[in-house]
Amino acid sequence: MKLHLKSLFLLPLLLLFVACGKKNDLSAESAISAIIAKNEKIISFGHVSPLEILNKAGIQKIPQINLLVGAQLALWQKGIDLERPIYYAIEGLDASQQLTTYGVINVKNKDSLNDVISQMGYTLEKSNDLLYYQENDVTFGFDDKILIVITKSGEYDGKSLLTKTFETAKGDLSEGKVADILAQEGDFVSGMSIERVFNLSNPIIGNLTEKQKNELADLTSDGYVQSALTFDNGEMRLTSKNLYSEELKNRFYTDKAPMKSFTNKLKGGPAWMGFALNIDMKKTNDFINEFAPNFFKEIAKNLSSEAKLLMLSLGDKALSKLLSGEFAVVKTGNATRTLDMTQNFSGFIGNGSDKSLLPMIMDIAAKKNNEFNDLTEKVQYTNRPGYVAFSAKEDTDNRPVKLPACATNFGKSSMYFFVDFKEMTKQFELPKELQIMREFDHFIIDGTRDETTIVLKSKNPNKNILQQITDFYMKMYLSGQNDLAY
Repeated sequence: MKLHLKSLFLLPLLLLFVACGKKNDLSAESAISAIIAKNEKIISFGHVSPLEILNKAGIQKIPQINLLVGAQLALWQKGIDLERPIYYAIEGLDASQQLTTYGVINVKNKDSLNDVISQMGYTLEKSNDLLYYQENDVTFGFDDKILIVITKSGEYDGKSLLTKTFETAKGDLSEGKVADILAQEGDFVSGMSIERVFNLSNPIIGNLTEKQKNELADLTSDGYVQSALTFDNGEMRLTSKNLYSEELKNRFYTDKAPMKSFTNKLKGGPAWMGFALNIDMKKTNDFINEFAPNFFKEIAKNLSSEAKLLMLSLGDKALSKLLSGEFAVVKTGNATRTLDMTQNFSGFIGNGSDKSLLPMIMDIAAKKNNEFNDLTEKVQYTNRPGYVAFSAKEDTDNRPVKLPACATNFGKSSMYFFVDFKEMTKQFELPKELQIMREFDHFIIDGTRDETTIVLKSKNPNKNILQQITDFYMKMYLSGQNDLAY
């Protein structure tokens, strides 16, 4: 009994010891995790598996390419581990904020890596256990565990930054969502911190009150977008998940019920391409007004004087007064010459809370001499109860639209885009370099409040889609070479 009580007493101490004594076993993944944990300016991060992508593309099976690429890969693999992912992190939003990129790769053999780099003509310098090199905005260095590559705009001390980064890489690891994202599998995986994006977006939030900034901080706290891209047999798939609060989703990107009778508003028979939006414009407008008050002013700067005056007259409810958030357009058949988007299409735009506003603007655009004339010469608009319909003037096909089987969530999801390659390739004589489209079945983008999915499906489900693309273009290349020989 005494032993049992003693064990219960020691258990919390043991757990505390294990937690506090958890060692950062230095690797590319742990290094980037520690860098992210320490640097609050990093907004995007993830990993890519280049060797896996090359293998899926079947490069090693093509002698003409493998002769060069395979030899280089074999050389580099003596020093670095390309069987494992390459990790990256990006600091800053754009070049104006001195964009800095960190790349981290696992090292197999320090001496072999040194030999490879020396053969390329680089003279490495030594700093403690590090071998490093800097040229212009690129600095790289390595020890016996990892290779770190840094690119940074502007002048900087590469040695100092690299030394500091290696020290940071040995620190405490990121936890929670960052750790989960880094652990995701995929040929390319990325995470983006929306909390840090807003913190760095001074032009957007610069005029917010302290109360608004605090509220925005609460809404975006620990919020991320996680994306994973994979290339598999018969398909390419990108899944992007919104890992942020339900409250933020409710205020900014809210799903609505499916659009009612939207296919009755579209015409032209079989559709091979389509795009639809179904969002709550009032909530979107309110969110912009509250947390991005300069948004409409920034938009107005690039408008004509007439359009600028109209936007100012609408006030802070411009979007919701003008638009309902329901929009759809489809591209249909019977085009015979080009992929010109002014031929054979049909669509509609839902009226906003001011039902007369959008029709009035369309009438002005159609009649007045302004920047819309080039568009209105080719497009006919019809005001209907609750929406404005539009179509190509030369399109006389009044059959109801017929959506392809792949367009399952068209008009239901917040955002949906599709291309039906089977129907599309019936309509066009594709140039030689685009005939790869005949190998594809369909392409979709399906966006909801929780995630966005992008899928490219091929007709052949039994071979990796990357290898199918490689095979097609390699065959075209060899055919061209044979033609030159005669």
